[in-house]
Amino acid sequence: MERSQVDQQQNEKDQVDTQAALAALTQVRDAEHQQFVSVVSEHEEALVILEDTVNFLVELVAGDASLIQLASRTMSLIRTGTIIHKMHYYAPCLT
Repeated sequence: MERSQVDQQQNEKDQVDTQAALAALTQVRDAEHQQFVSVVSEHEEALVILEDTVNFLVELVAGDASLIQLASRTMSLIRTGTIIHKMHYYAPCLT
């Protein structure tokens, strides 16, 4: 009888420890997931910036674009950079 009570107490302690460990791991996993989502969002924004910049540079190199078209593309890049709060990434492409 005494042995079964000791086993039961140990079992209850182990369950509490397991639940605490699971809660801690879940908290870490949630924090890592939030960081992952943030980085994915930044990479998606970077792809938009790169695509716009490459298109702008292609127009410059090809020499096919008029001054008005280049000004329009520049304003588009500025608007996009301002909207997504990443204008500092566009600046080297525009100067």
